[in-house]
Amino acid sequence: MKKLLLILFCPLILLAQTEPVQNAFESKQLALAMTQKDRAEALKILQEASKNEEASAALFYNLGNLYREVGNLKESINAYKKSIDIFPEFYKAHKNLGIVYSLDGQFENSLKSIDTAVGIKGADASIYLCLASNHMALKNYESALFALNNALIFDSQNLNLKINKAFCMHELGRAKELEGLCEEILNLDKKNQTAWKYLCSSHVAQGETKKAIATLESMKYMNLATLSEIALLGDLYFNLKFFDKAYENYKVCIDEKNFDLDRKGRIAYAYAINREFEKAKIFAPENVYGFYALALVAEDSKDFTSAKKYYEKILLEKVDDSTALYRLAKAQLELGEKEIAKINFALSAKNPEYFVYAKYELARIALDEKNVKQALDYLKEIKVVNSTNLLDSQIESLEAFLNEK
Repeated sequence: MKKLLLILFCPLILLAQTEPVQNAFESKQLALAMTQKDRAEALKILQEASKNEEASAALFYNLGNLYREVGNLKESINAYKKSIDIFPEFYKAHKNLGIVYSLDGQFENSLKSIDTAVGIKGADASIYLCLASNHMALKNYESALFALNNALIFDSQNLNLKINKAFCMHELGRAKELEGLCEEILNLDKKNQTAWKYLCSSHVAQGETKKAIATLESMKYMNLATLSEIALLGDLYFNLKFFDKAYENYKVCIDEKNFDLDRKGRIAYAYAINREFEKAKIFAPENVYGFYALALVAEDSKDFTSAKKYYEKILLEKVDDSTALYRLAKAQLELGEKEIAKINFALSAKNPEYFVYAKYELARIALDEKNVKQALDYLKEIKVVNSTNLLDSQIESLEAFLNEK
């Protein structure tokens, strides 16, 4: 019977040993400290009590909590350490030490303390949150995601946990999963700016430009879009060659100071397309779109020599740029450089987007040179891909002219 009683009471003894006790004097001092509105006075009371050689782990633990409350992380860490020295299995002290280490930026030490706490009593929501914070700071996003998923078991509707999870997914490049999570967050909080931002990034990462545009337009409508996001909307419209839309959005964020050279070039080009040439000149950097903007400015003032120079600069960076080839040929033609213009028109015609335009220019040059048969051949090439009544009429006229001869 005595053996049975011993077995029954052992678990209770072990359980009691995971939480230290404080004596009556310490309990009285703690109660007195907690009644103080001035936290400095509360600290003095516990500091004085801690000078007792028999001060308990519980007292140092409460002292650590108070130091943490007033933002003295260094002394909070020291107090928790003393508490653990006295009572090594003190779960709460290990856990709070881990949390304070994390607040102090000592992430590796925090992970060690949290690991010890988990070994004593297991994990709870605050431990998983601390683990997630440490791993995110250390850029261990897989581990952070694991911790956040476990924290969400305790609080499945916690938006902050979900937002941190979205951040980890974003950093890990899990665009499809991120899209679903953001939609889940927005069902809980329709105006969550961070969720909208990550939703847009998930669309961009998946190459879903139209979805990204729709998301950014929604953000603009709800006044949630930042200047950089409006600039991104301009970029997306620009990529789809909706230059008017790009221009509208670039205008909104034109005072943004952090544009890179690529975006400055796009802005300059959008201004040039919309005939705001002075602004185009101001923004145009030394890159492809900057050169395009300056070339358009030059063309508008009939300065074909400068336009030619800028298109040649573009082709030094992008040798197969059909737009630059076509427009260079147009400038060369204006400057009387017919032979080289014909070569560049022919090169630009390799791009289906410029095939018809370039062949028409070649046909016009052939007619200027009285080479009707060559002009007719060019027009027939165009008819294969783009037959129109006007084209048919032009072909008939040239054929009639040749037959008369």
